[in-house]
Amino acid sequence: MKPFMAGPNEAARQAALDAYAIVDTAAEDAYDDITFLAAQICGTPIALVSLIDRDRQWFKSRVGIEATETSRDVAFCAHAIQRPQELFVVPDAIRDARFSDNPLVVNDPSIRFYAGAPLTTTHGHAVGTLCVIDRVPRDLDRTQTESLLALSRMVVAQMELRLAKDHAEAADKAKMRFLANMSHEIRTPLNAILGLSEVMSVEAYGPLGDDRYGEFVSDIHGAGNHLLGLIDEVLDYAAVEGDHLKLKEAMVDPDAIVDSVMRMLAVHSREKGIELTASVPDGLPLVLADEQRLRQVLINLGTNAIKFTPAGGRVELRVSTTPAGGMQIVVSDTGIGMTADELDVALTPFGQIEGDVAMRSGSGLGLPITKRLVESHGGILQLSSSPGGGTEATMTLPAARVIGAAA
Repeated sequence: MKPFMAGPNEAARQAALDAYAIVDTAAEDAYDDITFLAAQICGTPIALVSLIDRDRQWFKSRVGIEATETSRDVAFCAHAIQRPQELFVVPDAIRDARFSDNPLVVNDPSIRFYAGAPLTTTHGHAVGTLCVIDRVPRDLDRTQTESLLALSRMVVAQMELRLAKDHAEAADKAKMRFLANMSHEIRTPLNAILGLSEVMSVEAYGPLGDDRYGEFVSDIHGAGNHLLGLIDEVLDYAAVEGDHLKLKEAMVDPDAIVDSVMRMLAVHSREKGIELTASVPDGLPLVLADEQRLRQVLINLGTNAIKFTPAGGRVELRVSTTPAGGMQIVVSDTGIGMTADELDVALTPFGQIEGDVAMRSGSGLGLPITKRLVESHGGILQLSSSPGGGTEATMTLPAARVIGAAA
């Protein structure tokens, strides 16, 4: 057996393989489908996605063989990667001096025919092969050859997709950490501003003098509270997107939740001259939920409804059970409404709708956070709206969350 010699670019090739972080990962259907097709098209009992590591070849996917790896010293694929742009074919290993006494030839799996299409990265590094193997001498026709090469490119595309996904997830996590850290850094001095402005507003240490100073302090306090609300939304978003949200589940009375939400929304609705009503039937079952988060969902939806409904309009909360045994809470309004495209934007993190709606400031995180909170309970949040026709937000909790009748 001719000893295998690594190429001059081995360090760069190995670094390229390491960057994919794919060796020793679990089986995936996308790769298994490709090896299945390779074996079927080429008519061979064995097909492999083989990755050449430092001292072994490891099989990301395999058909017709139980082994998950072999030594690199005996790997046919280690020879195939030396020519990254060419199909490497051994018609009859017994008659090939490089492989005639190879353990994989003289012993199981008794390789006689081998064809390996290098898995070549965009930078020209062959990190492995898509190969087909038979136990009898043979060759591939033109269609089989072209198909094997095409399938090898599909393997590389899957690897690139995985790498891009990993990079995107890492960048997203870094963004969430940055948002959370910055929000905490801003929150600390902001709380001091709010506390001091409140002390000044009540003139705890003596009169401010000119009435305009009192107005300025009131403006500072109001702007600070608004900014604090935006920061809290960013922190909530960082929690739900970073999978740091932990539900504190308990048996919750939806009637009591709606009642407390209505009291919180009442002041705002009266200030705007909006009719606020609730429809809650008697004897509703309890639900298994995080009471604070469920209340947050309804406050977010109710606040949005009031925010985008002009004076003289109406906002209503309705609770009911579903035929499937779940529970539905609907928040509807007679406000300015949105188009279908604007609904999509509203559910997109940091999305800002152009036009009149955008005149009402916000972080663009309220609805995305609300949607994730509902989904964390296994529920669904659906929005329907039309320009000038108001908006209806429907939260549906599954039957598994509905426990029993409220006392």
